[in-house]
Amino acid sequence: MLTTRLFVCCLALMQGALLLPAQDCANLSWEAALTRSVNTASGMYGASRVISGSLAPVTLGLPVAFTIAGASSGNRETMMNGIEMGTTMVGTYATVIGLKALFGRDRPYIAHPDCINGQSTETDGSIPSGHAAGTAALAMSLSLQHPHWYVIVPTTAYAVATGLARMNLGVHYVSDLLVGYAIGAGMAYLIHALRPHIEELLNPLLPAPVPRGFRTLSLASIRIGL
Repeated sequence: MLTTRLFVCCLALMQGALLLPAQDCANLSWEAALTRSVNTASGMYGASRVISGSLAPVTLGLPVAFTIAGASSGNRETMMNGIEMGTTMVGTYATVIGLKALFGRDRPYIAHPDCINGQSTETDGSIPSGHAAGTAALAMSLSLQHPHWYVIVPTTAYAVATGLARMNLGVHYVSDLLVGYAIGAGMAYLIHALRPHIEELLNPLLPAPVPRGFRTLSLASIRIGL
């Protein structure tokens, strides 16, 4: 009889332990619930990892490529485009690192381990999103340099897709993304406004201005000085 009672008690405890996560998940804040809803799309984990992993090659590779292309071809504007993007990235990521340390917000999968499945092990602060900031900075910088729909649309789409990928991986809330987007776009706008002063400061290191009629590197044509 005692054995039966112990067995029943164990079953009750196990049932309660199994139900506890579901009860907790039903009481999530709207932001955590939104992240969880995107995070449950397990079929997107692979694509999200690819998009998320492209951040460094894209946001750091393009500034370097433009700078080297401009320097090697003697094209001042192209080189300045690369320097502008690079300066934007440095300012963006420095701001992100500082704010992450200041706010110290836990990642969604750390704050809600029973409800959100973390597909990327990241233990630094959740807000602001460095991925959102970096992609927004790149999109805004390129769009200001090349204000054409074929530049604005794909770069903006890349920034949005990166944000969704980060939520899908369970490492960000939507507010993390929005703050990151604001930082990146704002930094790009600021550096673009300061471009004449940066160019004047770096004037001894830059090639001579491109003569009128020559082309600079753009996303529509890669003809340089031809």
